[in-house]
Amino acid sequence: MVANAQAPTLTVADAKVATSTDEWRTVQTCGQWVESAQVLVRRRTLNTEAGFWVATPLKTATDSITVVRGFHANGASSTESPAIEPTPTGQVC
Repeated sequence: MVANAQAPTLTVADAKVATSTDEWRTVQTCGQWVESAQVLVRRRTLNTEAGFWVATPLKTATDSITVVRGFHANGASSTESPAIEPTPTGQVC
């Protein structure tokens, strides 16, 4: 539902009770990245390019949510982990 991309931003609390009609809604929260728990999700594509999703937990005041922070193309091999930029430190919003 691309139309939802223009809908008002939800809080994380509101998004937890979202329905299928809220697909593609923007969600906003603040917290700190937990880089030690970051994972790379292999065998993903972006515009037909093979690579990895970078998924990092964000610890909020009340909860922890996993955020897909980005995509990195495969390196020389799909089994080699790409070099990932460090996550920002401190509070992020």
